[in-house]
Amino acid sequence: MKVRIQVPREEVKRYLGYPEGAIVKPRIEDTLDELWPIATSLLDPRGVYRIVSKEEVADSNLPDPSDLVGIAVCTIGSGLVVESADRAESGHYLASLILDAFGSAAAEATAYVFSKILCNEATRCGLFDQRRISPGYGAWDTCNQRAFLALLPTDSVGISLTPGQMMRPRKSVSFAVRFLEEPDENTSKDCAHCTMKNCEYRLEEVIWDPKSSYWRLMTLSRLSQTPSGRSAKSA
Repeated sequence: MKVRIQVPREEVKRYLGYPEGAIVKPRIEDTLDELWPIATSLLDPRGVYRIVSKEEVADSNLPDPSDLVGIAVCTIGSGLVVESADRAESGHYLASLILDAFGSAAAEATAYVFSKILCNEATRCGLFDQRRISPGYGAWDTCNQRAFLALLPTDSVGISLTPGQMMRPRKSVSFAVRFLEEPDENTSKDCAHCTMKNCEYRLEEVIWDPKSSYWRLMTLSRLSQTPSGRSAKSA
């Protein structure tokens, strides 16, 4: 499934080590401007997701699985990673660093889109989605990555594992989302669960665009105008 994403500039700066509101050196800003269209052109964000039962996910040792679990894996492809490595090899270390940070922000933006799709799936089931959890975080050991990815058609999006269970391409994210009957302190705070459908501050609305064959993540204020650039699924 292809996705369309919008990479927030502030997120790229955060991955470069600049907290929100920090003053960024003009050289960094100029290099960001120069590399932005190149980095964007190298993105190939895509992924897959499923809704599975507690029994299906058991072999992956997901901590405290719910009766239904949303699972996903996504990637931005290898183009940006290769370009970053090539820049480093040729001695352009700043460009390499910035491209790597852009890739990290893009991978997170891609995961965000898929988590919003799973949020909508939970809502359609009359359930509440928790925040996503990935192998390697908290009590979910990275050694469970292979069993977890076995639940998804990873070949269709070009994702594989190294012997050490690290994903290739490197800028890839796998995660699970528990679906609960009642919200708790870990339930995601998403617009899909809000009853104020006409709120001018609504952040997310996933709609199908038949012209482009993409799911698109849009702000409510843009539903009758142009897409926000964040999206979700294509055949």
